[in-house]
Amino acid sequence: RSAGVSLLLLIAVFGANEAKNFGPIDVKGADQQIYVVGPDWTSDFIEMHGTSGFSLNGGGRVYFAVKPEDGFGDPNMYWQTNLLGSHFAYHLDLSNVGCKCNAAGYFIDMPGPAAGDGGDWYCDANFVNN
Repeated sequence: RSAGVSLLLLIAVFGANEAKNFGPIDVKGADQQIYVVGPDWTSDFIEMHGTSGFSLNGGGRVYFAVKPEDGFGDPNMYWQTNLLGSHFAYHLDLSNVGCKCNAAGYFIDMPGPAAGDGGDWYCDANFVNN
């Protein structure tokens, strides 16, 4: 296992199917190209802003990856970064998040021990997909 963590950003959780590469994103200090990937149904909710960022509107789930994958078959596609002695800064605009909406960003260890029902290798402190 890597000492790094992956960042998962999600707004409202739906079941995942196939992965889709939404494009590259600039991450200052990363030593490789980072991509935004997520379940194909996130296409309805994501807007890429070139390589400078993205917006999730009304739902969706995305992961940062080191490969522009259109599938969840490779458990090593997730970007791992070592935060020890470093910092990770990002901007979130939650002004349009309504009541009863889960808008969250997580640092989690990925891949998990097995692919889950959605195939995305997600694993958190609750041992989802264990």
